[in-house]
Amino acid sequence: MAVKLPDWATDWKVPFFAAERRLSTRLEQAVRTDVFLDAMTVANSLSRLAQRSADGARYLIADALGFPTSRQVADLQRSMDRLVEAQQSARAGRDDSTQQP
Repeated sequence: MAVKLPDWATDWKVPFFAAERRLSTRLEQAVRTDVFLDAMTVANSLSRLAQRSADGARYLIADALGFPTSRQVADLQRSMDRLVEAQQSARAGRDDSTQQP
């Protein structure tokens, strides 16, 4: 014997859109206020500050333990890539000059 549930109990969209219909105008008005925009600016600034502080602490700990940081590894990879490109272009120039008719 199967239990017949109402649509709102089985389809998540029905209660979602019902709530959205009731709340959307009030939320829209709240989001467009200067207070909300100021709060979002402060929250974003604090988030960025926390991220930078965590990164700085992580780099200091890695440096104190003698491990390379991700920045150092990326710099090393870029240097090696430039070196490989320079060698390949030098070889290509040498290969062109040796193939004379």
